[in-house]
Formats: sequence, C-alpha cells, structure tokens
Amino acid sequence: MNGFQALPVDAALQRTPELEQIAATRPNSLILHDLGVCYFTTGYPEKALCVLETAWKKNRNPSIALSMGLVLKELGRHEESLEMLELAYCSAPEDDYIRLGYSEGLLKAGFWKQAWPIYDNARPTQQAAAIDLRLSLGVREWNGSPLGAHQKLIVINEGGTGDRFSYARWLPELTKLGIDWVFYPYEELFSFYERIFPRERLVKDGEQIVPARLKNSRRTDRTVCRSWGFATKRRNSTKAD
Repeated sequence: MNGFQALPVDAALQRTPELEQIAATRPNSLILHDLGVCYFTTGYPEKALCVLETAWKKNRNPSIALSMGLVLKELGRHEESLEMLELAYCSAPEDDYIRLGYSEGLLKAGFWKQAWPIYDNARPTQQAAAIDLRLSLGVREWNGSPLGAHQKLIVINEGGTGDRFSYARWLPELTKLGIDWVFYPYEELFSFYERIFPRERLVKDGEQIVPARLKNSRRTDRTVCRSWGFATKRRNSTKAD
C-alpha cells in the first residue's frame, strides 16, 4: 500500500474493473485503497474519496491518509487535506512520499518555516535522477562549502515544468563563482537547453557523469546539486564524490 506513487493511467484503467469486482465481494482496506488510487489517477477524485473514506474507517493506515489528503487537495478542500496529510506524517515520518505530501500541504497553508525542513531531501525524484545518471553511492549532497579546484558540481533540474525553466537562470552565477559545473535537464528539455548552454555543460539521459578514476596524482571530485536550491538560496541544496 504505497499511495499515489506514479501509477500510469493505462495501468489504472486496466486494474479498475478487477478491483471493482473484488471490492464488491471482499472490500478490505487494501483493495479499497488501490481502487481509490485508480479512480483518482483516471480523473474521478469524487469516486476516489468515497472509496478511500471507507478504507480509512477500516484501517487507519498512513498510506490511506496520504491518498485521502491528495484527493482532498485536488478537490480544493485544503484544510481537510492538511489534516489527513498530518495524520499520515505523524504515523510514518520516515516515508519520502508522505514527507513530500505533508510538506507541500504545509507550504500551501503558508507554514513555510515548518515545511522546508520536511520538504528538503524528501524528493523521490532525487533517487530516480541518481539512477538515470548512474551516480555512485559515494556521490554526496553538497553542503555549501567551497569546492576545490578539481571538483565538479552536477546540477539536476528538478521540480515542475515552470521550475525547470526558471531555476536554470542561476547557472551562469556558478561560472562567476569559479565553480565547474554540468547540468542535467532531463530528456524533455534537453533540446531547449542545448540552444542556451555549451554541449559540454549538458548531460543527456543515460550518459555516465562520474567516470572511472584516471591513474594520475590528481583527484577529480563530483558534487550533485538540485537546481531549485539556487532560487531559494538554501545552502544544503546540493552532492561530492
């Protein structure tokens, strides 16, 4: 039971009839939750909420609370949404998806100081980017300290579409600071940024950023940065080998 973790619409459409049939005879909380997720994914938030409320009455599971919070948010019922997201977070504060959902609910309500510590480092996209870029486990997040002459900053372009267009404007500031950097914009926006930045500053999907160590006396370090950190001026927004 994992909430709304990137369930494709086609998969939700395919699963819905089977889940409806099972729910009609054995309506346990797991089946109802999964059915609610499918309804939400395919564009029926009202139906999803009805099913999820029934699941919640049967089982006070944090994943059900998260799913209800996201559906209520979609329906514009933000106060109720935040209540459910808070319940989910109090039960499972270590869950990245719950942390992300709760912190976004806090941001929506204007609780910025409370939200940022939870939101920071709670983005599942960091894990996906690390896989896409084949980053080694030794690559760590930059803590804002000065970089050495042989260190390179890897900037990962996260966030929504607006964020991915907006935050990249800070990249030239890195050059002014004397920081060596490369930028990973993801495939969708690669052709756009290819017209703006030199090719050697860009990384395509599937390219290996951190090469094998060269047999010489100089060490080449790698650091990874989430690009939205530039806009918020947060010091702990970045990763070094």
